[in-house]
Amino acid sequence: MENLKAKLKKQGGFTMVELLIVVAIIGILAAVSIPMFNNALEKARHGVDAANLRSAVSLATIEVSADLNPSTNFSSWQQYYYVVDETAGSQNEHQAYLSTSNAGAVEPKCASASSVGALSVKVKYDSTETSADKKIKVVASWTIGTDGHITKTSNFDTLT
Repeated sequence: MENLKAKLKKQGGFTMVELLIVVAIIGILAAVSIPMFNNALEKARHGVDAANLRSAVSLATIEVSADLNPSTNFSSWQQYYYVVDETAGSQNEHQAYLSTSNAGAVEPKCASASSVGALSVKVKYDSTETSADKKIKVVASWTIGTDGHITKTSNFDTLT
């Protein structure tokens, strides 16, 4: 019997209690880190949506500004969808453009479920406006709230 006790003491290894303590510590670390990771992921989604919205508005403004005769082509509201083509080249290259079709248009990542749809803007050139910096009117169909979530504008389709 003494021989068996000595043999068991010589064998190295972990006891069941030690293994349970390690598993408990790993569980606690996971429980703390997962919510932090989810918060960081949600903030990244908000940042992407804000950047896409700014890009769509900027692109629409450039589109009407670069047109040779905006007073004829943009005399009434025109709706454009913001599209990002990630197949345009290497992994880091992508092309953003406006399209009159919503095929392939960017959808907000952090929109509420009831208002998911393609990111779009409406553009109009107002020739009656006396101020040069107010002649171009761009209205985004999405707005970013104080909580960072993106929501669809309710009066977007009623613009005349």
